[in-house]
Amino acid sequence: MTAEEIQALLETLKVLTEETDDGGIAPEGEGAVAIPLRDYTDEQLLTFLDIYGYDVQKTAYHVLLRKAENTEIKLASGMTLPNNSDYWLRLAAAQRPNKTGMKLRADEPEVEA
Repeated sequence: MTAEEIQALLETLKVLTEETDDGGIAPEGEGAVAIPLRDYTDEQLLTFLDIYGYDVQKTAYHVLLRKAENTEIKLASGMTLPNNSDYWLRLAAAQRPNKTGMKLRADEPEVEA
């Protein structure tokens, strides 16, 4: 696989998992710099791609599951910041690899490909 193909897979993975660099806190005032809200670096995402055999959909599914941790925060003032794990689980469900397939009959021999 060429470096260009791997980079294309990485960019697709970043879009599917909302790990793009353009998200984050919008700058205000002169000289302000946007802070991207990313959970994983490009190197980490490349490692995940390698682990899951450069299958973008499968990798996205597992990255999104990792992002679905409980993030509810209770502040001392009694205010609670909501948990957003359901959002990440819905995105993961859209990328879930298909677990169904053809089942062979017990009385038929296997067909070799």
